[in-house]
Amino acid sequence: MAEPHLVVVGGWTEVIAKAVDAGFAVSYLGPTAAGGGLDPAVLERCASVHEVAVDQVTVCLALARRLHAERPVTAVASFTELGLESAAVIADALGVPGPELWPVAVTRHKDWTRRVLAGVPSLALPWRLVATPADVERFHAEHGPAIIVKPVAGAASVGVRQIRSAEELAAAMASPGWLRDGQYVAEKLVDSDELYSVESLTLNGEHSVITFSYTKLVGYPYSLGSYTMVPPPPGFERVRDEVVRTAREFLTAIGMTWGVAHTEIKVGPDGRPGVIESQTRVGGDRIWLMTERTTGVGQIDLALRGLVDPAVTAPHLPDSDRVGVFLPFLPPAGTVRRVADIADVRRLPGVLDADTNLTPGRVLKEITDNTQRGGYALLDAPDHDAAYALMREVGRAFWVEFDDGRLWHPGF
Repeated sequence: MAEPHLVVVGGWTEVIAKAVDAGFAVSYLGPTAAGGGLDPAVLERCASVHEVAVDQVTVCLALARRLHAERPVTAVASFTELGLESAAVIADALGVPGPELWPVAVTRHKDWTRRVLAGVPSLALPWRLVATPADVERFHAEHGPAIIVKPVAGAASVGVRQIRSAEELAAAMASPGWLRDGQYVAEKLVDSDELYSVESLTLNGEHSVITFSYTKLVGYPYSLGSYTMVPPPPGFERVRDEVVRTAREFLTAIGMTWGVAHTEIKVGPDGRPGVIESQTRVGGDRIWLMTERTTGVGQIDLALRGLVDPAVTAPHLPDSDRVGVFLPFLPPAGTVRRVADIADVRRLPGVLDADTNLTPGRVLKEITDNTQRGGYALLDAPDHDAAYALMREVGRAFWVEFDDGRLWHPGF
């Protein structure tokens, strides 16, 4: 029997290797240079490779139609932020399994997420499209004092601002360039510095929760992750069942029947879980890898197999026997004089990977979103106590000295 033909839109080394190892003939659409987790050597395993920007939807579709004419496409997959729309359009146009057009579309645009959830009372939050400071003022007057303003489309908390008072609203409106680029959504703020993400896999319309991640948020009024832990630390069990119910209800509301999802949820002061946003992809910051290592369940592997085998199932709430941590480096503003050797971090037992982009002479500005980090460490530990101990070790091993004499270490 001929190998099933899979079009993969974007991705990193492990995604392509998993697809080939699963028995697919892979046609890859995306960047071919090293970077973003891609080792170009893996592309030699593909049946065909086509260099293209994955967010050029019409070009990707035209290429896929050509591939389909030469060798019928069996399915389409993408697990990357920018490749999802192209993959969904291709799958829909060719009439083959893959990312589903409606769930992808409504989760890529935050106003459409809110439109869909407005029809589900348990998931609805007050929201409005805003384009001017006056729009935000009106929304704040109706739904404040705690609101959040964010771009309609975007990632990594770029452009996101939380507001808890009239004074903070005035400060936001006085910020140069605020609301300058694109459309924004104002929402009632689910006020918490603890973010839970539900890592799920839907097969044949059945939503299975594989695990959860926990992100401690800092940097108010911005929304920065100080660390992400899989699974969450003790205490999560108090809200787990409600978080599971909320996530599964959300996936049903958007019409999800196949694929992975990363759904972010906060529990407000009233104890009610609120969906912050969701993407029909695996979690960033290596959450997909921490999920695999802690549960032994491969979301990506099962999703790929489910494209061609309707008998594939996924476990719901499997146990975790380890703890993973993604610890970003969030240094303060200043001019870097010296920086620790990242090799000192990499040598620590339990550190799976670590990197930094900090160099002497670099001028650092205040970090306002998660694209501006100074590096990270990816950690593996046998339990939560050991994970926190390893985080402290990393904090001691890595440092930045500034020209004014300040010495900074990562904290959490």
